[in-house]
Amino acid sequence: MHWQQILRIIEERPQGEFPILDCERQFFTGRKINRHPQIITYDELIHRNFSIPEDGNLVSAIAGVSLQYFHDVHQTWGDDALAYYRPFHGQRNDWGIHILEEGVDYLATRIGDLADPGFNLSRLDVEYLAKQKLLLHELGHHAVEISHSLQEFDGVRDSYRRHQTLQQNEQMLHQNEEAVCNWNVKRNKHKLKIRALNHFNIISDFMHMQPDGYNNFESTTNQNFLERIGIRLQPGLPQRDNLEREFRQHSNLSRLKPRSARSIRYGFAVPIYLHTIRGRDLRRNN
Repeated sequence: MHWQQILRIIEERPQGEFPILDCERQFFTGRKINRHPQIITYDELIHRNFSIPEDGNLVSAIAGVSLQYFHDVHQTWGDDALAYYRPFHGQRNDWGIHILEEGVDYLATRIGDLADPGFNLSRLDVEYLAKQKLLLHELGHHAVEISHSLQEFDGVRDSYRRHQTLQQNEQMLHQNEEAVCNWNVKRNKHKLKIRALNHFNIISDFMHMQPDGYNNFESTTNQNFLERIGIRLQPGLPQRDNLEREFRQHSNLSRLKPRSARSIRYGFAVPIYLHTIRGRDLRRNN
């Protein structure tokens, strides 16, 4: 799927509010996040340090009640409390991946706690793993939208809108999509290497502790992931083969990099927005 097709969807969006999931409301209105996020590239995000220097050491920017706050909301909302993918089908013009700075910090802290001390992972190492995990999960949501968009171009009217509406009312469908997005992290586990060692086992341990749906990623396979996101096509059909291929292409990290925007085939990179909690005051939002 290429940029001109996405532009067509944006230009032809019907009037009226697009279905908004509770997890989206939680991310954008559940606390005082910055309403004017910074647009950031993949490379800028990866090289940015989310820790606060103190006496020459790197320490977490969140602690105490703040860390407990993120633990509590994560147990309910999963990765959607830390980062969120806004679809281009919606009524807003800020489609793309929205990442909360404090969310990266929280996840990095959790990964550091789970890591075997023998690996000697630095604070910057666990931040890298946290960013990769969140981006791959949210790219899964992007690929879900791409899959339903291609269905629409094949004549399935309002496929993605209906999918989002069903998610509002059917918890199992929402959980299945979150499982598919965590499966996408597993599928791209080769992106979780540091100094030639793969640390997917740490991310896997974390995902198994996530809420229902997120923790069911092991049951998602190449054979059933389309059904998990509400698309039912018989195996062997050209349309199914095309959707499987497009999902894989749109759910990997290359979709975030500048060369994707220059690509003749795609012509766009998925935007990334970086938010922070204003004043870092989490107590009043707890």
